Formats: sequence, C-alpha cells, structure tokens
Amino acid sequence: MFNKYPFLLSILFIVGCSSIPEVPVPNLPFISEDAEAENNITDTDDDDNDMSQLMGYEYESRGDGYLSLKYGDGHLETIKIKLGRDEIVLSRGQTVIKKLSVGRYSFDVNGEQKDTLQISDSLTYDGDTDEYIFNVSSPGSAVTVGAVKNRFLNHNFGSLVVGSRLINPVIEIRKLDQPLNIFNVCQEENDTKECAYTDKVSYASPVEMKLPEGNYLIKASGKSEEIYISKDSENTIEIISNGFNVSSK
Repeated sequence: MFNKYPFLLSILFIVGCSSIPEVPVPNLPFISEDAEAENNITDTDDDDNDMSQLMGYEYESRGDGYLSLKYGDGHLETIKIKLGRDEIVLSRGQTVIKKLSVGRYSFDVNGEQKDTLQISDSLTYDGDTDEYIFNVSSPGSAVTVGAVKNRFLNHNFGSLVVGSRLINPVIEIRKLDQPLNIFNVCQEENDTKECAYTDKVSYASPVEMKLPEGNYLIKASGKSEEIYISKDSENTIEIISNGFNVSSK
C-alpha cells in the first residue's frame, strides 16, 4: 500500500522520527479503511476458492481432520482413489491417511472392470477422522470383513442371449480372467443339494444370463471362440450346425 501512495509514506515517516509538529494527514478518500477491509475480504474469498479447487471439496478453515483409506480384500491387485487433484493407488492391504481441512469432501473409487464408487461426507471438527475400508467382491462370492464405513466396488455386467434353430444344442462357457469362479453350480444327491462356484458351465440352448465383465471362452457345435463381455453390452450367440455366430452391441 505504501508503494502506491508515496506522499502518505513521507508524512508518516516525518511524524514518527522528528520533532516537527504533527502535520494533519490529508483526507484521501481513495484509501479509506472501508476500501481496505473490502479488499481483504475479497482476497480471503479468493484464497478459499483456490483451496476448494485444489482440494476438490468445500474448504472451511476450522482446523484439520484425517481421512483413512484402506484397500481391504479383493481379487484386484490395486484400486484407485481420485481425491481432488490427487490420484491414490492402493495395493491390497495398504492404508493411506490424508490430512484434510475441516469441511466437506468427496472422492471417487475405481478399479478395473468396476463401477466408480462416489463418496461424499464431511469432517466436522478439528481432529475428526473418517475411516474407509474398500473391498472388491467377486461376482457371486461372499466377502466378509469387519470395517468402519465398509464399502464395496460392484462389478460391471453385460447380457448374453443364446439361441438356435437346432434342438437344444449345448453351449459351454468358461471365464478366462479374474475373478474366475463366478458360476454357482448346484447338484442334488440323496435329497441333499450341494452348490459350488466354478469357472465353467454348460447349458442347453436357449438360455439368457447376466455375466460379469470379462473374457470368456465359448464352445458350441464344434467351434470355440473368445469373446469379451463389456459393461452394459448386449451379446447374442446363434448356434448353427457347424459353429455359432456372435453379435454384440
């Protein structure tokens, strides 16, 4: 401010460092206290806005809290967390603790072939700590882990419809990538029903199913072919006398 108004600087220096009688400071309306206060408020707001953009959540300067993020269990080697401008890669069993200003926060959690999990919450007081443990469940399997604010990443699914003009032709479907054992096969013997998960099943056409996103080996009518079932895709297989035809959309 002093560099902007050299005349005022000179007057203040004389008053403080000499015995010359006090010289009244001219009334300069363009440097009023109200104007300076207004400038300070604007600067503070700008700083808060910059901090909000940097952190990715609403910034409130009421102290600091902590966000504990852990990848607990699952078949993926790593998961990714997007917190503001930071991308955190967590390996299985790894925990990362982030120090955040008190206030609201939000972040996204994602993994290969998984839907993005969006989380929003808030740290309410200085020293507040929120803990998250993320588990990646295999489709159809059960994962049980005690945790604070337990969260699961859901697998993407696509549809598969198998039909034919032939009479009840058999199609074999095998999962090639992780997670493998996604098919629940049950057998009854001596009035006892036993079920187990496997990576391969056979069905008589026609059949319609929802399959987790991934790579599959299809065998039918003397032909085999790998196909990829992607998220929300519609896949149709027509079995013919010397193989089958595949269409996807």
